[in-house]
Amino acid sequence: MLPPCRRGPFVDAPDLQAFLTNELIDDCNSYDKERTRRMAREWK
Repeated sequence: MLPPCRRGPFVDAPDLQAFLTNELIDDCNSYDKERTRRMAREWK
């Protein structure tokens, strides 16, 4: 089962900011956080 931080691609665009600021992202390592931010920019 994937960690919560990997839910990113399935989060609706309107909820993206909320997801990025969610405390769950703190459970991810630096690589995952940077990858999530990069993906977030591509979704816009």
